[in-house]
Amino acid sequence: MKRARFFELRCNKCGQPQFVLVTQDLEIVGVHNGLEVFIPSNNSCGTFNKEPICPRNQTLNTVDTHDTDALPWAPDFALNSPCAMAVYGVRLPKDAFQKGFTSELYSNQYIQKVIHLLEQWEGEPLPVLFDRFFTAPYLGAGEPQQVLLDMWQHLEELRRPVAEVARLIDSGESLFPLEDSKAMELESVLISLKLDYFLECLSQMG
Repeated sequence: MKRARFFELRCNKCGQPQFVLVTQDLEIVGVHNGLEVFIPSNNSCGTFNKEPICPRNQTLNTVDTHDTDALPWAPDFALNSPCAMAVYGVRLPKDAFQKGFTSELYSNQYIQKVIHLLEQWEGEPLPVLFDRFFTAPYLGAGEPQQVLLDMWQHLEELRRPVAEVARLIDSGESLFPLEDSKAMELESVLISLKLDYFLECLSQMG
């Protein structure tokens, strides 16, 4: 039996949500009617105003991927290369380190970053782009959320950064916000980041 965590993906244009489960080995499973799940017996939920409140599984405090008031962050090993910053860099809530920086939060912000890049892309057709970097034109069909799910399933290069950072966070190593100069450098990379450069960097790190 695999463990999985629940995530909500939301279209930046129309606000339409899509719910997925991300398993412990980083497999994404779309949530649909009739999907069978097992809830741990100690994961009790209370109710308040008819809305479920689960203290052991609180909603992640995520941020918009292009929120300029957010906190840019990447692991130290990714700060010496613009390409690595493009791949590993995310924007975190301002209080991420005070409240506890988790691998789930990083995973969610990474996923939201990729969706944003897909939604904002206005260049050549996605199948052409995926064929250029991964010889995988079949990954470019559908809405951004569906493209992401296909990418996640077929591209180990896309999953690897999340797995590496998750191991770093879960190891218990102390992590801190970036120094101002590095934060500004990373923010500059994230602001100008486009899908083609992100995919190019992913392909080079494979």
